[in-house]
Amino acid sequence: MNPEQFIEKNVEAKLIKLGFSSSICSGQL
Repeated sequence: MNPEQFIEKNVEAKLIKLGFSSSICSGQL
């Protein structure tokens, strides 16, 4: 796993902790 992938997973985990509502509102899903 390279650093970029690690950062992506980190950001994903933070978004999950914040809740999916924000990503749904911005149309990520």
